[in-house]
Amino acid sequence: MLFKPEHREKILNRKKTATRRMWKRRMAKVGGIYKCKLAMMKKDYFAKIRVVSIYEQELKDMSKEDARKEGYDTLEEFKNVWIKINGRWVPDWKPTVIEFELV
Repeated sequence: MLFKPEHREKILNRKKTATRRMWKRRMAKVGGIYKCKLAMMKKDYFAKIRVVSIYEQELKDMSKEDARKEGYDTLEEFKNVWIKINGRWVPDWKPTVIEFELV
């Protein structure tokens, strides 16, 4: 599973336990163990995670607790990162939420 470099330490420190993805189809399964990488074609990885939950949630329904699971202190901080990664914040967008634990 690909992550941005700024998420590496958050995952390793167990501060980030969720990620939102604009997937057209599910790319992960509950109970699955996935290698965390910073680049697609690289063989090395920095962590392994186990998916504990997968669901969809509209961006407008996110809470401060959801932002904390993403590794951010506030929803506004998460929103700024989302825009940086995805180009814009559309409240009605319904990304797939993958909650995970470090293994």
